Amino acid sequence: MTGKRDWGAWNVAITNLILNQRVYNHISDGLKPGARYVPALIPTYEPPIHPGSTQAELDENDLWWSMDGMASHILTSTIDANILNSLPVPNIEFGEQRTARDIYGFLRLHYGSGDYNSVINVETRLRKLFCGSGPGSITVQEYITTYRLLTNEMHAAGYPLPPRQVLQLFADGLPTTFAFISLWQSIYFLSTNPTMITSYPLKACTHKLK
Repeated sequence: MTGKRDWGAWNVAITNLILNQRVYNHISDGLKPGARYVPALIPTYEPPIHPGSTQAELDENDLWWSMDGMASHILTSTIDANILNSLPVPNIEFGEQRTARDIYGFLRLHYGSGDYNSVINVETRLRKLFCGSGPGSITVQEYITTYRLLTNEMHAAGYPLPPRQVLQLFADGLPTTFAFISLWQSIYFLSTNPTMITSYPLKACTHKLK
């Protein structure tokens, strides 16, 4: 990442990598009320230790910092040197340590607030995206992949499209052929039934294209 302009794509890629490495709980903000319980997504913090801590407590603390170091390395190894040098430096003499949560929080505060002009450009690209057989079109699978990438960028930048608009724009880029009538009907049904629209509405319809 070099700045706000590529925060969206960087954030999607890096959080997926941290999640796959099973250390997402070191940067997680927690789950929303009513969400399904997933232990790997529950925030975790440094276990408290003191001069009288047992060896087991010290080992638990070491393990936590080992996992936190993995998340920290993923974050710091994928950002520009100028951004890396701007990260707050802990005062080791006072026993301060910088966690992955500290690093991610700093990056999100300074680069992830969202560059609205960049998001507008992404939305413009979405509106021009279409698949089919005409000039300038792409394959259906390329369309799905690109559409998901662009909507993820907008979401990560802090300016996600409303679920209904996500579905409508997705439908607008599909081929106008008989083979896609069933999919259009499914999208129309979802867009007119708010209770059926999820946080990731494309999952509800793109499986029909596979």
